Amino acid sequence: MKQFNLPNNWSIKKLGDIFTLSAGGDVDKSLLSKKQDAQHPYPIYANALTDRGLYGYSSNYRVEQESITITGRGDIGKVFYRAGKYTPIVRLVVGVPKEGISAKYMSYACSKIRFFNETTGVPQLTVPQVAGYKVAVPPLSEQKKIARILSCWDTAIEQMQNLISEKKELKRGLMQQLLTGKMRLPMFVKPWKTKPIKDIAEIFTANSKSQYINDAGQYLIVDMGAVSNDATLIAKKKTDYAKDFLNNGDIIMPKDDIGGGNIIGKTVVVPVDNKYIMGDHVFKLVVSSNDGRFISYLINSYGVNKHMRRMTTGSAQLSLAKRDVEKTTLLLPSDIKEQKTIADILMSADSEIDLLNKKLDVLKEQKKGLMQKLLTGEIRVKVDKNGIS
Repeated sequence: MKQFNLPNNWSIKKLGDIFTLSAGGDVDKSLLSKKQDAQHPYPIYANALTDRGLYGYSSNYRVEQESITITGRGDIGKVFYRAGKYTPIVRLVVGVPKEGISAKYMSYACSKIRFFNETTGVPQLTVPQVAGYKVAVPPLSEQKKIARILSCWDTAIEQMQNLISEKKELKRGLMQQLLTGKMRLPMFVKPWKTKPIKDIAEIFTANSKSQYINDAGQYLIVDMGAVSNDATLIAKKKTDYAKDFLNNGDIIMPKDDIGGGNIIGKTVVVPVDNKYIMGDHVFKLVVSSNDGRFISYLINSYGVNKHMRRMTTGSAQLSLAKRDVEKTTLLLPSDIKEQKTIADILMSADSEIDLLNKKLDVLKEQKKGLMQKLLTGEIRVKVDKNGIS
């Protein structure tokens, strides 16, 4: 963390001087439950980031006080505030604050520390290593005030994340109803028909563009890593190679994956002409007499995408064959106007989610900037003469 000239009543202290540090141990399986109930009310935390490291629940606890935990293995150095009464396991480092120290404040301050592994072999952050790191420490009253301010931003971020999750769930429900014909729009009555993809789209491949990558390039390469798990276009590799342009409306589908196959069969629609260059490890689907946006949503629907992933082959790298894509059947409206209307509805849902994600990014950036100023004393918080904030 960048250091400014600290206020006179602030100090720099080692974590070993402001915390009682310890590491988690083995899991007592006789006390373990995967579900929280009356007999197992206390959480167990491990060195993980998902669900803040929640591993399960126990009938007992090892840590009673407010504290922080620091991941000691895997993605080391991730800091979480813990309200108390839990059990840490494996190499999770626990810091119980000493007198004059706020655990909540320190969860923010320590999150700015760049923890790193000082050993060789298995990546691991140990208690003695953690003890040597330093942090800026204001008076307790300021610690509490700063923590309350940053907690407000955390609440706003969490509320936005929950809203995004709700909107995504609503969209999934819409897709399930609209893309299967279970719910028909009242103005359309023509029947739906089943067709193989080979009768709907032509499928193309292209060569690798890795040799043409140029960080100052004006075009973006669309290859295996350019499509996310949630079917959004995330192309980042730049190039000046001006061939194999993708056109507005082309559908891109990853056909290979080294990350477990989650992106295989997902599709995105190219939004503009003359910006994206087709790379390797993807299919390009060119749709003529149907709405490409609808076809993309249909392929991304749960049933169709699950079928695609079942057809993959390979071990280190999973692959999807062109012939298997071509023979995959889709149930779709025979009236292209119905396809377009459904696609418009789902695109409206996507636009709302995209806007909320942008607002979430703004909140995170604002919090980041505020933390930098509050945790260095560049911006001071006011407390009264009795130390009450």
